[in-house]
Amino acid sequence: MVKILIRWIMVFFRIIPINSNKIVFSAFSGRFYGDNPKYIAEYIVKHKLPYNCVFVLENPKSESVPKEITVVKYNSIRYLYEMATAKVWIDNTRKQPHILKRKGQFYFQTWHGTISLKRAERDVERNLAESYVKTAINDSKNIDTLLVTNDWGEEYFKQFFWYSGPILKCGSPRLDLLFDYDLKLVDIIKQKIGVKKTEKIVLYSPTFRRDSSLKVYNIDYKLLKRSLEKRFGGEWKVIIKLHPNIKQLKLEIPQDVIDVTQYSDMTELYLISDFMITDYSSTMFDFSVLGKAAVLYASDVEEYMNDRDFVFNINELPYPLAQNNSELEAIITNFDEERYKMNLINFQRRVGLREDGKGAETIMNYITEKIRSSV
Repeated sequence: MVKILIRWIMVFFRIIPINSNKIVFSAFSGRFYGDNPKYIAEYIVKHKLPYNCVFVLENPKSESVPKEITVVKYNSIRYLYEMATAKVWIDNTRKQPHILKRKGQFYFQTWHGTISLKRAERDVERNLAESYVKTAINDSKNIDTLLVTNDWGEEYFKQFFWYSGPILKCGSPRLDLLFDYDLKLVDIIKQKIGVKKTEKIVLYSPTFRRDSSLKVYNIDYKLLKRSLEKRFGGEWKVIIKLHPNIKQLKLEIPQDVIDVTQYSDMTELYLISDFMITDYSSTMFDFSVLGKAAVLYASDVEEYMNDRDFVFNINELPYPLAQNNSELEAIITNFDEERYKMNLINFQRRVGLREDGKGAETIMNYITEKIRSSV
């Protein structure tokens, strides 16, 4: 009943002309002010481009958003109005099937991962709810252009995304920050999360399991810190960011480990971190764009492969794999930076990575041209 009502409301709003200067942004279905949509919106504000930016959030008061960007509540009447009258939609996840796209509107989909280790969408259709598959197929039909940040992804995204339309290959707006930032920002972010300026940071960023199990996140944090200090020197701090799908679960961690799961901007965490540990998350590919070291820690490789399977051979990635704490200690204490960087460069060449710090600029030039040509 609610979905039908929403559709009728959107149909009613069609009597209002489309605003050629309005762009509506959404990240993770309104859960965060972040990812690619945030960085495109802030590029528009910074460069004073002639667009009215509207950002959709479940809790508009939960995030600090620049005053130049209008914030509306997700699934509100105002949200439906903005969606119905905006020239452009920019999103990083699927849109609800009852959100109706008008003729003349342009939907740019950025997605939220550059390269994927684990299979997703159509590749794991057997594991997806029928309702999600229908939503995904409907969403892909509405997309006018899909962002892909590497040559490898051009064919793979078309395969698993139920998509055969235009693709724009360029850098990820959310990673632009890693190429151009003020050093003072590092100190500001560290202060926000409670880390000393002099401390080095290891970011632990694992993905979720379908059963929401926490038993796989069993890192020995004391041993981890000792290993890092032994190999790289300095004083280290561990920060943990859980996947949004399990952010509500309570993971027991030592008092000196900082839980940054609620911190919405992952790129800022990349920026301040010196080392990453993850498992099957695509964060490894993002984090290492500028050559930063990442190691995989996963005690359930076989089990996970049976559930999701991998696009790449996990043992052929540039990131060393540890399946228990002893192996993790050995990998860190014997970490060969030169070999790691050589393997990383070879992998990035293999996939044809396009990250250059100009993702938002390229996308806005593209969208502006599309708007001009449609007028």
